[in-house]
Amino acid sequence: GRFDGKVRDTSGRATIYRKPGAGEYLHLSDFKTSIRPGVRVALAPTDDDNLAGDLARGGPDTLDLGPLKTAEGEQDYEVSGHTDLDKYGTVALYDKGSHDLVGVATLKPF
Repeated sequence: GRFDGKVRDTSGRATIYRKPGAGEYLHLSDFKTSIRPGVRVALAPTDDDNLAGDLARGGPDTLDLGPLKTAEGEQDYEVSGHTDLDKYGTVALYDKGSHDLVGVATLKPF
């Protein structure tokens, strides 16, 4: 899906790919945001009004994939092989310090 900026201008596409053999990874393409330290990448079930709070608390329905690697360009994030990706419909970028949603993308099957 395409990113929608929330508190920061954010654009690009988020796609989950399967690796040959086993495992998956999240790929960000044509990606651009205004970054500051503390921005994390996570998977979440939906983009709802509680998402920022769920991410800040490390809620059981969210999966933190690590810190945002760079403010621009292609980047990949490993997803654990034991993850049920059917549970997640949203990629979220959030600021761990301020608890702000930087941007979200709705994952769509292709």
